[in-house]
Amino acid sequence: MNKNRPQAAEALEDLLLLNQIAQTLNQAVDVQSAFSRALAQLVQLMGLEVGWVFALEPDNRERWHGRGFRLIAHHNLPPGMALDNPEAWDGGCNCRRCATLTR
Repeated sequence: MNKNRPQAAEALEDLLLLNQIAQTLNQAVDVQSAFSRALAQLVQLMGLEVGWVFALEPDNRERWHGRGFRLIAHHNLPPGMALDNPEAWDGGCNCRRCATLTR
């Protein structure tokens, strides 16, 4: 019995998932669709239900989604996080606060 088999199987699964995401990115015709499609796939592959990605944009001064950030992709947002709900998106969140500490 090979003790490394579980680790090897997990590593192989991870590589297959990364390959699927790489294929998705390679098939995209623009950056927005690349992010959207890859995020949807990543959410599914990780067994999650919801996902979103922000890009750091220090020059962004719009208050929507937080100054210095831009929402670049989202997948399956619940009604409480609808894009037109300012209570959900106006201001910031802990992840964005942490990201600004490293700049």
